[in-house]
Amino acid sequence: MSQDFYSWITLNKAQFFFNADYIKKQIGVQVKLGAVIKSNAYGHGLLHIAQLCQESRSIDVLIVFSLHDALLLREKGILKPLILMGILDAPLQEVSEKNIDLVVHNRFFAERLIIYAQQHQQKFRVHIKVDTGMNRLGFSPDELPNIIYLLKQSLYISIVGVCSHFAESENVDTAFTLLQLQRFDCLFSQLNDLEYIHISNTAGTLNFLNAHHSLVRCGGGLYGLDVPDKKLSLKPILSLKTKIIEIREVRPQCSVGYNRTFVANSMRKIAIVPLGYYDGLDRRLSNRGFMNIKGKVVPIIGRVAMNLTTLDVTDIPQVNIHDEVLVLGDGDLVTPAQYAHLLNTIEYEITARLNPLIKRILIER
Repeated sequence: MSQDFYSWITLNKAQFFFNADYIKKQIGVQVKLGAVIKSNAYGHGLLHIAQLCQESRSIDVLIVFSLHDALLLREKGILKPLILMGILDAPLQEVSEKNIDLVVHNRFFAERLIIYAQQHQQKFRVHIKVDTGMNRLGFSPDELPNIIYLLKQSLYISIVGVCSHFAESENVDTAFTLLQLQRFDCLFSQLNDLEYIHISNTAGTLNFLNAHHSLVRCGGGLYGLDVPDKKLSLKPILSLKTKIIEIREVRPQCSVGYNRTFVANSMRKIAIVPLGYYDGLDRRLSNRGFMNIKGKVVPIIGRVAMNLTTLDVTDIPQVNIHDEVLVLGDGDLVTPAQYAHLLNTIEYEITARLNPLIKRILIER
C-alpha cells in the first residue's frame, strides 16, 4: 500500500459509515443528514469523502463552501443533492442544471441572482440564510420579509430552504444557543412548504434534539472530530503515516536541526522522516510533539522543518529505514484531540491543514 510514496493518509471507511449511521439514528429517518465536506472535507480529501457520502445510506445531502467544489463533485459522478453555502468561484450557468442549491445571505447577491436568472432564463433553488446571533453571514430578522418578497417576484427563483448557524452549541452554557433557536423558530413560519429548514451543526445535532428541523449539517461528527460528548462512540477516521528515511547517532553536546534548539545530553539515536510544516505538521510541535513507531511513543526533537522532522528513537530497538511512523491518528499522544490540546486549538484545524497533495487511501476498516 505504501511502497510508492513516503507519506500517506488512510481513511477508515467502516468508521465513517458507522459515524454516519450513528448520527442518522439520533435524528431519525424524517430528518435529512447533510455531510459538510468543505475545506477538502476538513483535510480528509474532498473526492474520497464525497464518494463515501454517495455510498452511505444515511447521508442525504452534501454541503460545500465553493461552487468550484460543487461542480467538481458533479463532474466526478456525485449525484446526491448539493447545497452551496459559500462563494461563487465559478460561472453560475451550470448551477441550475446540476441540482445545486444556493444559499442567499445578502441583498447584493440576491439582486444579482435575480437579474442573472431573468437574463438567462435559468431557474435556481435557494435557501435564505438568517443571522440569529453569529453576526457573520445572513439577513437580520427584520430584513427577512423584504428579501422573501424580493425573491418571490422572480419566476426563476424558488425558495426551498431557510437556515442559520449556531455560534456555541458545544458549550455547557446553553443559554445563547437556546436564544438563537428561539429566534430561528420564529422566522421560518414566514415561509410555507420549505424542503429544508436547518441550523444545527454536529454539536447542535447531538446536544439539542429540538433543533433538528428537516436537515442537520454535520462535519466534525462524521470524521469523529471535536465530538461534544466524549462518551459518544464516534471515532476519528483519519491516520497520517510516513516512513523513516535516515537513522544516525548524535553524540553528547551535539545539536539537531535549525537554530540548534535541541542539544543531546547523552548519545542518542535519531530518525528522520520526510514530513514537515509544508505537509501540515505544525511547527509549534518542535521539541514538544510526538509520533508512534512500532506502537511506542517517540518525541520530536529540534525544529519541525518544511519537509523533514527528527525523532529520538534511542529507546526503540531494531528500528530501520523505511519503518512506518504514525504521525496522526489512533495512537498514544498523536490523536487529533491530543494535538489540538497541545497546540491550544481545535481538532478541525489539525486535519484541515493537511496538505491536499498527500496521498489519501481508503481502507475497509
